[in-house]
Amino acid sequence: MNLKPRTISPGTANVLGVETFQRDVSEVTRARHWIAGEVLPGLDPKGQARDALQICTSECATNAVRHGDAGSEFGVIVVRCPSSAARPSAIRVEIIDGGNSQKGAPRMLPDNPNGFAQKGRGLRIVAEYATAWGYGKDPDGSGHVVWFEIPDEQPDAP
Repeated sequence: MNLKPRTISPGTANVLGVETFQRDVSEVTRARHWIAGEVLPGLDPKGQARDALQICTSECATNAVRHGDAGSEFGVIVVRCPSSAARPSAIRVEIIDGGNSQKGAPRMLPDNPNGFAQKGRGLRIVAEYATAWGYGKDPDGSGHVVWFEIPDEQPDAP
């Protein structure tokens, strides 16, 4: 898998980490630990930002494992997007999978009224924590890219 930023121009962002994982449920934990152990120490995000990066990575990696059927791995790319007039600086994480021609594009399921659903809440969780997120076809392959952004300095919860 050729891992380079897919959703942002490499010249406008600083790549902080790139890693490939096998398409296996045990790799979701490894992806979360990789973010916590290899990427976050260099960033020093506090409180909610640290938690949000780990939670959203875990949710998107889970979707790549559960729903991607082409290929045996998925990739994670972490970049720092500098601030601009349009937005503050942010950490963007891209999850690239082999895709699934049978299921189509990733989608957020309707809200479950009882709140106890066992599955189908991943993208809703990402949307709750991230300041921006999205998905699209991988321009370098047959899979999908799901991405999210967390502000560099998100305030701690009261």
